[in-house]
Amino acid sequence: MGFLKNLFKKHAEPEFTAVKGEAFTLENQNGRIEDPAKSDLAEYLQRLFGDPDQFVTLTQPKAVNGIRFMQACLVNGKPVVQLGLEEGGKTRLVEKTCASNAECEDIFYLFYEYSSVKDVRDYTPVQF
Repeated sequence: MGFLKNLFKKHAEPEFTAVKGEAFTLENQNGRIEDPAKSDLAEYLQRLFGDPDQFVTLTQPKAVNGIRFMQACLVNGKPVVQLGLEEGGKTRLVEKTCASNAECEDIFYLFYEYSSVKDVRDYTPVQF
């Protein structure tokens, strides 16, 4: 079972401490890239789509529009995107199951290019 899949178990909702950084950070099981190019993000997403145990996390230097980071993994073959929403120095997770890999890519590229996510209200709180 992959790292992020454990996040989908039902437990009390945790809170995470906000972290301060200088540039976007891109991570997966194979490594971490500071200030990644869009091509790095594309490569990490392709690895995600080809490996059910893989994950991708894209963190921006500070929360913009309340969004600090996004992460994704495959659940039952479909990409699930989680957003880290910062509120009052804490971060809570919300998630959305994507209809396709292309939808997941679009979400990540919009966040990477504009620090924005469409229709955040369509995401639901992660139950631990």
